[in-house]
Order: sequence, then C-alpha cells, then structure tokens
Amino acid sequence: MTKDRIMCFRGCVSEARDWNSQDGASLSTWRRPIGFWPLNADYTYSDISGGGNHGSGFSVSLTTGHEGVGNTAYNFGGSVSSYIHIPNNGQLDARYSWTFSAWVYNGGSTQGPLFSFHFPNSVYDDFGLLIWQYPDTTTLVVAPRSRSDGAVSVAALYGSGVLTSNTWVFVSVTYDYTTGDMTIWKDAEINTQSNIGQVEHATQYDVYVGSRYASYNSDTRSFAGSVSCIQWYDVALPQAHIRNARQLCVPEALAKYLCDGAVSVAALYGSGVLTSNTWVFVSVTYDYTTGDMTIWKDAEINTQSNIGQVEHATQYDVYVGSRYASYNSDTRSFAGSVSCIQWYDVALPQAHIRNARQLCVPEELPYPVGWWPLESSYKGTDVTGNGNHATLSSELYPTHGPFGGKNDAYALAGTINSHIVIPNNGKLDVRYSYTFTAYFMPKGGNGPLFDYDTDDPSHTWGFHIWNHADPNNLGVYHFDRSFVNRGSTSVSFFADSVWSHLAITYDYASNQVYYYRNGVLVHSWNPTQQELATAA
Repeated sequence: MTKDRIMCFRGCVSEARDWNSQDGASLSTWRRPIGFWPLNADYTYSDISGGGNHGSGFSVSLTTGHEGVGNTAYNFGGSVSSYIHIPNNGQLDARYSWTFSAWVYNGGSTQGPLFSFHFPNSVYDDFGLLIWQYPDTTTLVVAPRSRSDGAVSVAALYGSGVLTSNTWVFVSVTYDYTTGDMTIWKDAEINTQSNIGQVEHATQYDVYVGSRYASYNSDTRSFAGSVSCIQWYDVALPQAHIRNARQLCVPEALAKYLCDGAVSVAALYGSGVLTSNTWVFVSVTYDYTTGDMTIWKDAEINTQSNIGQVEHATQYDVYVGSRYASYNSDTRSFAGSVSCIQWYDVALPQAHIRNARQLCVPEELPYPVGWWPLESSYKGTDVTGNGNHATLSSELYPTHGPFGGKNDAYALAGTINSHIVIPNNGKLDVRYSYTFTAYFMPKGGNGPLFDYDTDDPSHTWGFHIWNHADPNNLGVYHFDRSFVNRGSTSVSFFADSVWSHLAITYDYASNQVYYYRNGVLVHSWNPTQQELATAA
C-alpha cells in the first residue's frame, strides 16, 4: 500500500473466517470446575466435577455451614493432624489461568493452608501454588511458585480484611494468564488485584487443606476453622460467574447437582410440538447462567420455564427409540423417523437454532479454508488446520466480544501499527466463489477489514473488504488476477460502537454478491464476472 493511502480500521473484531461457501455463526461456552468438593455429609470429600480427585479427611468433623444448615461444612481443629488431602491425577493441573473459590469460616487461627499445592522439592519447602490464611486472622495470601522447581516466581499477593473471625466468607482467587492479572475476591467483590505478568503455575501435584504437615513435616502451621464447597477452575472466572459459583454452594443448588440421576426439578412439557406423519424440527435448550429451559418447534419457542441452576446427568450413554437394552423394566418405544441429531454444550439462541436447522439439508457443507477465532485462547491461530496463523501486532489488545465474553475479541487502535497479518500459503486463494464472515464493532476509522496484498511491487491492490470513506460504510472491491479493478460497491452497514455480524458471499456461476448483517440480506450487487486476486 502506498503512503498516500494509509487508512486504519479502529474498532473490534472477533471470529473472522474465510470460506468458499456459507455457514452459520460461532458459539461460546462457560467452563465447568475441574475440581468440586462440597465438603458436606452427602458427598464428604468426594470430587463431584467428574475429575475423580476424591479427597481424604483426617481429624476433621462435620459442622454447620454458611447457610446455618448442619453437616454442610468440615471443621479443622488447628493441629497438624487435622487436614484434607486431595490427590491430583492431572485433572487439577490448571497451569495457566485458574480460579479458586470456597466458603471459609476463620475460627481464630492466624496462618494455615486453605488450598496448598505440594511440590516435591525441599530446597523450596515443597511448596507449589499456595492459597493461605497468612500472616494474621484477616489476611488471605496467594503465592505463585515456579512450575519447574517450586521456587518463588513472583511476589505474593495479600488480601487484607478478606477473612473475618467467626464469620463465613466466600473467598475467591483468580489468575488470568492472558492479562497477567491476579485478583483476590471477598463475597464476589474485588478485594485486591495485581498484574504479575504471564506465569505458569505449579499445580501438577497434590493439594492439602488445613495442614500440610503430612507432606512436609517441617511446617507445623495449621488452619483452625471451617471450610465448605471448594471449587477449582482452569479459567479465570469473571465476576458474574463468581457470583454463580457462590450460588452453587447453597443446599438447594447441591440438591439439583445431578450426580446420581435423581429427579431434581419438575419436567417441562411442550404441547403440540409433534404432529403425526409430519416432519418437525425439534430443539430443547437449557441455559445454566439464566436457568431457562426452552422447548422449540421449527425454531420458534413452544414453551419455556426457569428451573434454576442445574447440573445435568449427561455423563453416560444415550439411547434413541428405546432404552430397553439398558433398563429392561421400561418397554416404551418410539415409532417414527429421526434424522440430523445435534447436541451442543451451549444454549443456542434462536438465530443459531435456525442455522442448525439448515445443517440438516442433504447437500454437503464445506469447511472454511481459513478460520481465526481472534480470542485470547487462540490468539491468531488458524483453527482449520491449513496453517495460516495470523500475527497480531503489539498495539492490539483483548477486549469483550460480541456475546459479552471477556477477551473474546481483539481491539484495533486505528493506527498504522495496530494490525493483523495473515499469511497465505495458497490455501486462502479462493479465486472464484467466496464467503467472508466476521463480527465487527467500528469506532470511527477508515481502513481494511480483509485486504489481500500482492507480490507484484507494481500493483498494490488485490481483492479487499474495507470500512471505507465513512465510519459506517462497507466496501467490497473485486480486483482480478491481473490486479485490475473490475468493480466495487459500498453500502452503509455498520453502527458506531455496536457489534454486527458481517457476511459477504460471491457466487461465480450466478455472478452475484450478497451482503448480510446479522443474518439478514441488506444489499446485493452484480459485478463483472472474473477470477479474483486472492493468491497473495
């Protein structure tokens, strides 16, 4: 690009894809805990996350929990022999980002482990990542340790006033590897925060709660008080999810935690969903965050009910038509036909259910030739396997995405040094027909959204899509293989500081270009038929 044409897009981008046919939008999910110990009479020291790291208790006793209900917490006596040992089969190794949460009642101790990873290196006192009450009755400390040898890696973070004597407190600690932020929370509100940089944590060995004397007998410090509902995640939960985690610990929520197949809530009935001798597209969704369960008929709501936050019994095999083979006391069976069963680990919104319905057409759906989620988990990775991994400049930073998720998009600053570079090993040369989709949120700028460079120094333009001339305008420019502009069109498309899903399609055979905003056709164009400059 020549210097007299320096223009930059300012705004946010997420989930960019390049296809040679159309497809639906992407989905996001919320992570489950990788370790969950209710620490009550029903589950004792069992890990109900499914990870299999069931604990063992020593000289601890059941006591009244934070809701005032008996036998819903364990009391630690404040001696080296009073502790819970949690083995680690590898499932608890969070390493990068993580969240610890628990209800804690300080019974008067001044220092002791609440969630302390072991690391077998006596040179550094056998410490892994440690979360302790220390050095007084009210302070919580979190101290990262080196993953390679257990050495002190960064300064510890102290949360003053987190604990209160003889009072239940919901304690959380989060670490976000992408941002480097470590945060201590009290009752789902931030107590203190520090940026410690990107650290890989020593979380690969066993955990001790109450005392670590059994693993390191030179340390006689111990916790006196009570603990319940320990949760451990391999992601840094945002505040809203910490509040949800806090609600998991009430007795009613645990009663709904479907680990044994017991009926937890009333069934939901969708009257009139099925019609005799007629094909119907049936969907059922459940959103854990909102508690809403919905039955859909042909992508329209039939009935809905809020059943609260429930963890479902979905860990075993599935039967369709009859379950007699697994339970021969039940002889009921379905008569009819079924096709295109789909099962997602997220509650699809209506637009995505409509997309899912289209997946059931007989034609084979193509796979994208390039797909860049552009979120902190993937950064610039091309997840198609074609190897065109993007390079993100230093002036990009993670931001909230189109569905509100933290670090689910990247913000561009509107400067020449704020950009994404995608190489092209030939797999991105669509040449004839194409589909481009992405989420964009412009914030006033003028620059490329998807711009093919050229290898010919005498030509500066290939096929390109721009936010051009006006902050709300979208332009598509068809340059042929000789780098000659064969036509372009521009349309008012974006709204400032509002996420929009953009899709542009071109079919070489029909010679039609279509623009879609949030799945709705907003513009069409009939250009000169050509093979496009998408090789470089």
